[in-house]
Amino acid sequence: MLSSKTRDELLTLLDALVNETITAEEHRRLESLLLAEAEARELFRQYVGLHCQLRQLAQSWAEEKLARLTEAIESGAHLPPPVPAPDSPRPGLIYGVILSLLVGFAAGVLWFRHLTADNPVLPSDKSGQPTTTVSQHLPPPDCLPHDAL
Repeated sequence: MLSSKTRDELLTLLDALVNETITAEEHRRLESLLLAEAEARELFRQYVGLHCQLRQLAQSWAEEKLARLTEAIESGAHLPPPVPAPDSPRPGLIYGVILSLLVGFAAGVLWFRHLTADNPVLPSDKSGQPTTTVSQHLPPPDCLPHDAL
């Protein structure tokens, strides 16, 4: 049975082999591991087999995609529009910012109206004295009938 350290080393060497980046020294080490362990040889067959299947799948997908693209170009079919660059502002973002500003402005106007309704600015008469307010004409609270509450 392979130790976890040997298994990790074997997988690293197999990765270098299938990616064609293996050095001569690494290749000798891989051969020695494969000659010494039956489990290493089985892992080698599975790993390389999986790699070959994935490569064939990717190649067939790319060929199919290229054939469809070539066919579309030759027939003059309309291609899908290009995807906008990631750094370009999206219209939804711009509209969202404008909407946020408008909502903020409306909230400010309503808040200001609320403040002025609580403290109305009354015009003064010609003498400079403010005109009477509504509260000057209301009876004091203890004069209100009890059933009005």
